[in-house]
Amino acid sequence: MESRLVEYFADEFNKQVGNGFDVRKFPKAMAKLKKQVKRTKEILSANTAAPISVESLYDDRDFRSVDSKQFLKFFLSMSVFMYLYIFFPTAMLHCLIAC
Repeated sequence: MESRLVEYFADEFNKQVGNGFDVRKFPKAMAKLKKQVKRTKEILSANTAAPISVESLYDDRDFRSVDSKQFLKFFLSMSVFMYLYIFFPTAMLHCLIAC
């Protein structure tokens, strides 16, 4: 789950920067983002919303966003749905072939 959130916020940062930039190519920036996502997730366990903020994420560019429990629940439910959508038919196919 945490890695999916990191990917989501990496995409958001890439959109802010533009020009085809991909923060995933820079391990130090991704480590900063992962650390902040973990903190934000912990804050959301007790609050309804939490800011995600990383100063100088890459090339002196700050990243700021707001995450909410509602978004987190939606994001997780969609992740589970996509997993089931991909995994379940494959499992059923293997079961039918094996039976």
